[in-house]
Amino acid sequence: MHSDAPDPTGPLFTKGCTNGKMLGRSASAGFEPLRHARAQSGMSGAFPYPYVYVNSDGTARELHRSEQRYLRTEFKGGDGAAPHVKSSYDERNGWGELAGYMQRELLPQGTPIDRAPAGDPLKPLRRDEHIAWLRSKGVEVIENSDGSFTMLAPRITPL
Repeated sequence: MHSDAPDPTGPLFTKGCTNGKMLGRSASAGFEPLRHARAQSGMSGAFPYPYVYVNSDGTARELHRSEQRYLRTEFKGGDGAAPHVKSSYDERNGWGELAGYMQRELLPQGTPIDRAPAGDPLKPLRRDEHIAWLRSKGVEVIENSDGSFTMLAPRITPL
């Protein structure tokens, strides 16, 4: 019987590079395994996935199957589509949020972990959803008459 479920005891290699962390089984030059992670045995003999997603509000959740597949995908060095994995719970992303993938073992003790979302969080956004998301981040979006749109970087006020 074939299943899309990941092998919870299988290897997951964390690869490092100068501009962040990349996951996958890449043999690209300049990438060396930083850690060979295996899932830890949890309650009821289950093997939780070794990574979780930290939400913007600091809560955590399990990963959807598509996110697990994304983290196991092979990426070549410098590929901008490669996922970034936080190196600490307090690390913030480019939007200044706590959100991001992180090794489960780095979660502060006692942090509850919600179930994985039922819907695929990696599903591409529709045009209107993408524009709304950009605007929620402070990006000015100009909708052009040909159906395209132009993004202007948010203005950052000095502290």
